[in-house]
Amino acid sequence: MQYKHIHKAIFLSRPNRFIAHVMLDGKNETVHVKNTGRCKELLVPGATVYLEEDENPARKTKYDLIAVECEVTPDTLLAKDEIEVKV
Repeated sequence: MQYKHIHKAIFLSRPNRFIAHVMLDGKNETVHVKNTGRCKELLVPGATVYLEEDENPARKTKYDLIAVECEVTPDTLLAKDEIEVKV
């Protein structure tokens, strides 16, 4: 899978399984979470996450949360589409 318009952000919270709050360029953003599984061990406050920007004006959120950096295995991103991506 190839992503476009990727942004690095800091995970803040996940009030429900569909959205998350992140800090992007110094601003709080609400983003869509593609994988609705719990992911509690990965999505912890302060975790580095990656967002894909979507330019569809009809969307409720401007970004999708697509990956999170895994602290256990450095240089590994766990994609929210349930694939592992090595960097």
